[in-house]
Amino acid sequence: MKEEFKPNQEQPRRVYDDELVTSSIEQAASQERGIDDATSRMIATMLHTGQTSAMYAFASTGEITPGLQDEIDRELLEAEEAHAEEIAIWMRSLSAYVASRETPEAIDGWGGLWLEQPSTAVEAEPAADELSEAIRQKFLGVSTPALIRRLEAADDFGADDEEYELNRRLSAEGKTWRWAGDFYRPHVEIVEGEG
Repeated sequence: MKEEFKPNQEQPRRVYDDELVTSSIEQAASQERGIDDATSRMIATMLHTGQTSAMYAFASTGEITPGLQDEIDRELLEAEEAHAEEIAIWMRSLSAYVASRETPEAIDGWGGLWLEQPSTAVEAEPAADELSEAIRQKFLGVSTPALIRRLEAADDFGADDEEYELNRRLSAEGKTWRWAGDFYRPHVEIVEGEG
């Protein structure tokens, strides 16, 4: 007799990394303290711009190298200009962490730090369809300002996934976007949502 596969309906929903970071920042703020090591590492891991960046070095070793604060400030400015408030909050939290840490040296075991999944996740809205989830996962470590830069640099009709993800992120904030500028230098402009 062949056994029929039935998914475990009692399995708690996995909380995504960006949700873990936002929750950790909110918890730190409610307790009037700075973010912890794991949260700062996750922010840097998700938002660094490549292996040669100071943020990548920080994400890998915990070392606060020259140029790290400049990278954080640049990412914060881009987030604010793009009205990406969640990323701006992350950058402000990371900046405060870097400024308050007692030593800039690398930390043993830093690479193993990560926020834990909650033991019982809060019931979430129904899961998105597979394509929506695949697109969200594709851009999980990409900040909204970086997503906008990709969209602006893409060939015609070559940024469908970027457009979809930008729409998803902005609609959660009650915002939308449109193309602005002239034919030769179009750029994304964030606007308050209609309705």
